[in-house]
Amino acid sequence: TFFNSVMMNYPSTQRFKLPLLLLGSIALAAIRIDAFGPSSTISQPRTLGVRRGQRLQLQSHAPRDELLSLLSSNTDSDGDEKDKDKIKSTIASLESSFISSNKSTDNENDSPSRFDPLIGLYQVKSVLTKNKGDNPVGGKWTRSNGLAQKLFQTRTSFQHLLPFNATGLSQSLPSGTAVAVAEAINVVSLDALNGLLRITVILRGDAVPLSSEERVQMNTNRTITPVTPLVVRANFDPPRIFFGKRNKGNKYTYLPLQIGPTSSVILDTTYNDKMVRVGMGGTSGTRFVF
Repeated sequence: TFFNSVMMNYPSTQRFKLPLLLLGSIALAAIRIDAFGPSSTISQPRTLGVRRGQRLQLQSHAPRDELLSLLSSNTDSDGDEKDKDKIKSTIASLESSFISSNKSTDNENDSPSRFDPLIGLYQVKSVLTKNKGDNPVGGKWTRSNGLAQKLFQTRTSFQHLLPFNATGLSQSLPSGTAVAVAEAINVVSLDALNGLLRITVILRGDAVPLSSEERVQMNTNRTITPVTPLVVRANFDPPRIFFGKRNKGNKYTYLPLQIGPTSSVILDTTYNDKMVRVGMGGTSGTRFVF
C-alpha cells in the first residue's frame, strides 16, 4: 500500500529512486515483531530450536535467551537501572564468547565473506548509551525534549543490512577505496493524532569495512571495547523523509522529500546469531541490540 501510494504521487523524473521506496515499504511492513516479508537473499529471523540431548548448544544459547527475556519484559524506554545492568552484563557475556569463537588469521579477518551472516532485517530493541543525554537512534526525530516528540510519537525503528546495492542506489567509490559489502538502511517511523499523520525517515548508506591498518589505529590507546574485524563505516545519503496522511480505508498518501546533509558513522558488530545482532558505536561504545 505504501509503495503504490508513493508511485502515484512521485514525479516520473524521480522514479529512479523508487527501489528505495520499495525498501521503505518492506521496512514498514515489518512493524509486527519478527514478521518480516519473504526474501530469497535476506536471512530471516528463526525461532529457537534445540534438539534433544544437545546440552552444550543449550548452554551456549542461554545468555542470548536471557537477553531476549530481559528485553521483552523491559518495555519502558528508560527502563529500570537494575534491568539495564543485567542487560549490559548479558551482552558482555555474549560478546566475550562471540569474539573467542571467531578468532582467525588476518587473511580471514579481511575476507568480505565475514559479513555475510550479518545480512538481514532487524528491529532496534534496545540502545545502551555511555552518556544519558546521547540519542544515537533517530537524532532530532526521537529526542525526548525535541519538537518532533512533542507532536509525534515513535512507532518503531529498524536498522536493516541488505546485500550490496540491493536498492540500486549504492554510490560508486573512488578507485583504491575499500569496496562496500552491504547497504545499511535505518528507518524511524512516527505517528500523530492516533495515526492520522505519519512521518517515516529513511537513511540509506553503503557499509565499507575498515582495513586492518585502520582497525589497529582505532584500537591504539582506546579506552573502550576494541573494534573487531566486523567494523564498518556507513556512508549515508541525505535523509529521505516521507510525510504521510491517512485516507479512507487506512491507506496513506505520502509526500516524499530528500533533504539534509550526507553523514558517516562507524558501527561494529560484537555479537551475531540467527536471532540477535549486537552493534557497537565505533567511537562512542554505545550498544545497540537488534
